[in-house]
Amino acid sequence: MKKPLPAFGDEFINKVIGLFLPLLFFILLYLFVYLWTLSRHIAYNQYAKGELPPIRVKALNDKLNQVLLLISSCTFFVWMLWNVVEKIIEQQNGENSSFVEYLEIAVLVAIIVAFIYDFIRNYRGTFYALEIRNESVYIFYKEALTDTIPLHRIHHIHFFATKEGKSMRIHPRMQVYTTKKDHILHIKLNIDSYHLLKTFFSRNRVKIIDEYSSKSKNK
Repeated sequence: MKKPLPAFGDEFINKVIGLFLPLLFFILLYLFVYLWTLSRHIAYNQYAKGELPPIRVKALNDKLNQVLLLISSCTFFVWMLWNVVEKIIEQQNGENSSFVEYLEIAVLVAIIVAFIYDFIRNYRGTFYALEIRNESVYIFYKEALTDTIPLHRIHHIHFFATKEGKSMRIHPRMQVYTTKKDHILHIKLNIDSYHLLKTFFSRNRVKIIDEYSSKSKNK
């Protein structure tokens, strides 16, 4: 006598799993995003009300991206420079090199130097951090205190954006001005730090010029 087939065989169970597993994944993803957004919102409100400990923000750590960008860019322009130099060396019949070729060399060298200078400036910027407590902004470089600015001495805060590379990624920058034209800090931030600092300075009635938000909306 044959045994009756179970009501829920392996094939049926596999179909149920295949049907509900993607749904479960999207539900969990939604809950994660919702809770993450809620935690950010609560944090900003608490900072705005002065309910949390002092704010400490570090510059965006993108050293690896900067190194890779420098290597790829300099490799390309050094290759172009070598092609021009090789062309001059291999010229035959004693022909004199044209002015254009020497101009190309000068331009390529200038571009390489500019990339290296920009890399050094941006790389150094990753070591900055700031802390806000006791109605003052404390600026650190490599964990060493370099400046202390009371909030009432801040003329305004400037948030803005700079596009980076072909990927068009945009990271917010912040500059702290003590006068209309003089700033003492230029720091690259992540998105959370941008919202946090903007909330804090707005709450404390520090003048804010926010070009980052407007550019993000127009993107």
